[in-house]
Amino acid sequence: MRGADTSIVNTNRPVQCSVTALVLAAGLSTRLNARKSKLLCLWDGRPIIRHALDNISASPVSKIIVVVGHQGESVMRALDGRKVDFIKNGNPAGGMSGSLIAGLQKANEGERPDGVMVCLGDMPLIQSSTISALVQRFSESPKPCIWRPACKGRAGHPVIFSTGLLDDLTGLQGDRGAKKVIEANGHLVNDLAVEDAGVLFDVDTRHSLDQLRENGKGVKNLSHD
Repeated sequence: MRGADTSIVNTNRPVQCSVTALVLAAGLSTRLNARKSKLLCLWDGRPIIRHALDNISASPVSKIIVVVGHQGESVMRALDGRKVDFIKNGNPAGGMSGSLIAGLQKANEGERPDGVMVCLGDMPLIQSSTISALVQRFSESPKPCIWRPACKGRAGHPVIFSTGLLDDLTGLQGDRGAKKVIEANGHLVNDLAVEDAGVLFDVDTRHSLDQLRENGKGVKNLSHD
């Protein structure tokens, strides 16, 4: 893994490649211990998934695919009117890898993108400017490569994988997500240093949901479960 890139990113330049955002929104929300999906919980008047989706939509991605599963119809209704494609993970209890594979299959329909950005639907605080800078850096980099944001030395989300690594992602199993592919390709990993603490914060527990509602705008003061 290379040292973190701390240079200023010019996001006004046109992006010279296609990046598909793959939003994982199929989880069972078991750690939250709630009847409804955590993605449907309201913060600042909107469901969490909509905050996450709107921030992604404001970046220069070419396409957005949302993988639904648990309470999928409700998640789709929460995103009504958004320009996204949906795909269903028929076995959300099987772990994050099932959602990745379902989403990648959808992403590979038609013309294959230059990269896929894996996003988590329960991360509503990531700034669109962070996502835009990440896509720009990926666009400018030789391939194959992996790009992810890092805040105060901690790697966060989302993560962009170039097309040459997509076959590795489709071979994943269980609930480790794409971490195994990142670990196996450390020489291709690039960290973009950001001040955006939202890249580290996910709504995974009742505690984190309470933190979001009480202090969401002050993300730097939030802890990360």
